[in-house]
Amino acid sequence: MNETWFTGFKVAVGDIISFFVTIIKSETFISFIFGALIAALALLGSNLLYRRWLRPKLKITKERESKDSPYIRVLVKNKGKTAAKNCVGKITLSKVSRGKGRELEEITKDDLKEGEFYFTMQPDNFIPITRMSIHWANIVLGGGAITINAKDDEALDVAVLRKKEEIFHIDVFSEDGDRGPNRCRLIYYEDGEYRGRIYITAANANPQEINFKMKMANDNTKIELFKIIKLFENLKRLWKKR
Repeated sequence: MNETWFTGFKVAVGDIISFFVTIIKSETFISFIFGALIAALALLGSNLLYRRWLRPKLKITKERESKDSPYIRVLVKNKGKTAAKNCVGKITLSKVSRGKGRELEEITKDDLKEGEFYFTMQPDNFIPITRMSIHWANIVLGGGAITINAKDDEALDVAVLRKKEEIFHIDVFSEDGDRGPNRCRLIYYEDGEYRGRIYITAANANPQEINFKMKMANDNTKIELFKIIKLFENLKRLWKKR
């Protein structure tokens, strides 16, 4: 009786296996698997496209100038459909023209003035001003990172023009702004300019950066923005390696 049961069990299992093998080999099953795979890829692709469509999109633009304001600022706009979180602004200052007709040169300690004790960088402890955090205008203190809502914008403080003892100078902000230590105090060169780059990063948006000129004339300063030409920079880098 046990042998008869075991034989019947083997036959049943064999029939089941044969049934599934037949299904797997059939065109219907292959079509089903192929269709399911296409559907899964389409769903994944549409989900990625939808997230891309929703995500924040940052853009750096020039703030509307005011003759009465000594502040040098840029405007960071979120042109996307969701909030840009943890936005941080940074600055690099690299070149200076020390007057009308003067060539652009690297910024050195000689371009810094002695500041009060709350300036983090004095001429004697000069280091290159590279990707240093700066201040969001609407934050009083400790404004290292902010959220920029969809279709909204925030002003970023780059520097401020000040006059002390009848001499102008330019103070570069830190992330704490006027209420905290500033980065450094730059010498004001009539008809000269400083050049550098502004960077914006965020937790959920692509980083943005733009070159700028900070022009000095008639006891005033103006900022000009211009796009980064990656191809030119790459060619320049390759030329230097020769």
